[in-house]
Amino acid sequence: MKTSVIQTTKLHNFTIGYSAVSALNQNIDNRLQDALPVLQAFSIFDPSSIPDTSSPLFEEYGVAFVNVLAEHFHSNTECYDIKCKQMTAEWQKLKYDMLSLRRNMPANLHKANITPAQWCASQIIRMKWSYGHMYPELVKICQVLLSLPVSNAWPERGASKIKLIKTRMRSRLLGDILQALLQITINGPELHTTECDAIIQDAVQKWNAAKKRRKIPKVPVVTSRSEQTVPVPEITEACTQTDMEVVTSVQDDVDDTTIDIVTSVQEEVTHALKVLNLIGSELADINSDSDSDSEIF
Repeated sequence: MKTSVIQTTKLHNFTIGYSAVSALNQNIDNRLQDALPVLQAFSIFDPSSIPDTSSPLFEEYGVAFVNVLAEHFHSNTECYDIKCKQMTAEWQKLKYDMLSLRRNMPANLHKANITPAQWCASQIIRMKWSYGHMYPELVKICQVLLSLPVSNAWPERGASKIKLIKTRMRSRLLGDILQALLQITINGPELHTTECDAIIQDAVQKWNAAKKRRKIPKVPVVTSRSEQTVPVPEITEACTQTDMEVVTSVQDDVDDTTIDIVTSVQEEVTHALKVLNLIGSELADINSDSDSDSEIF
C-alpha cells in the first residue's frame, strides 16, 4: 500500500507532536520526581490502611513514610535527627488514636469527594487543642496535607478571580481587602440562595451593632412630570399686542395740558383755513387724503 504525500506529511507531523509530548512528560517527571515519594507518604493518614494491633505489621507500619516526610520538611535544618526521632515517636502514638477514629469514619465519604486521609487529617486539625501538645509535628503535616491542591485548577481559578476583582480601576486595593473579597468570591455561597441571604443579614446586623450609625435623611418624593401643573401662557397676535401696548403707554402719558394744546392747535388751523377760503372742496380733499392715509397705516 502506497501512501500519498499528504498522508506522509500527517504521519511526520504526528511523530513530531508525539516526540514533543514525550519531552513534556519527561520534563514534568524530572521536575516532580522528588515530590512523588512525599505524596505517597501522606497515605499514612488513611485510617483504613492501618493494620490491626494484633498484626505483626502494625509496629512498623508508616515508619518509613514518616522518615520521608521528616527528610523532606526538615532536611535543611540543624536539628534534623531530633525532628526525625520526634516525628517517629509521635507516629507510634498517633496510630492508636487513628484506630479509634476509624470506628467513627463515615462510610459515604466518596459521595462528598473526600478521601479517608483528608477526613482523618481534618479530624486531627479539628481536635488541635487536644492533639496539638501531643503531636505538634504531625499536626503541621496534616495542615500541609489539607492545603495541597489536587490539581492546578484551584490556583488557576484563584488567578482568574483576582483579575476580575483587582481591575485597573481598583489597582490600589489593600492585601486584607483583596483577601476578604477572594474568600467571598471563591468559598462563598451562591447568590440568591438561603445561605447567602442569611450571611448578608447577619453581616448587616453586626455592622449596625458595631457602633451607632448615622441615618441618611429621607429624600422627598418628586412627582412625575405628568402630575405637575404647568401654567399655560396666553397667546395673542404680535401686531395686536404691540398696538395695545403703544395705545396704553400713550394714554398713560397724555394729561390735561396736552389735550388743551391739541385743541388750541386745531382751532388755529380752522381759523387759518377760513381766512384762506380753503374750507370748501379743498378741505374735503385734505380730509379724504388724511382718511386714506390713516387707512393705509
